Amino acid sequence: MEFGYARSTDAALVKKYKVKSFPAFYMLKGADAPKLYDGEDFTYQHLFDFINVYSETFVFGGNQEVKESGATKAWLSERIPFMSKDSGNDVCFSKDGTLCVLYVTPCRHSVDQAVIDEMTTVKDEFVSKVTKGIQFTFAKLSAHNEPAFTDIFNLAEKPAFVIMNAGKRKRFVVHDGPLTAESL
Repeated sequence: MEFGYARSTDAALVKKYKVKSFPAFYMLKGADAPKLYDGEDFTYQHLFDFINVYSETFVFGGNQEVKESGATKAWLSERIPFMSKDSGNDVCFSKDGTLCVLYVTPCRHSVDQAVIDEMTTVKDEFVSKVTKGIQFTFAKLSAHNEPAFTDIFNLAEKPAFVIMNAGKRKRFVVHDGPLTAESL
């Protein structure tokens, strides 16, 4: 089960879930249609009561396949997820014909929200218009948490952008411009 707020500034979410008023709180549960919280009070208790109605766990008999969800793979529901040994295949590596745009930071806590906003702008405005050819994914990479992987890029300084080909031959280029949407 996943849930979250949709704000008027989240153009992709507004379009995907056809949000009409703001703020909006949606809950997603498996393949079911999204559930919209129609209450007026967005306090913790009211949202808890809304979510609690749908939070029961059902165990079905038989040999049904267990599906992993965003709850077990949190990076699937993040707009710009962190790359790690667990998330690497889902985020970037197992996607042939994809370029991974990585925001490499010294550590998880040194992520600049302005840079994330710039990446989101590129993701929303540029990538959504590309209908043929190369696909793009976007991720953050912590040099502290993934030192062996980060060392491959031989970065002179961090933070930096690295654009990596995720195909069979992993090739990359380090972006030498400013960390802005325009320079990307």
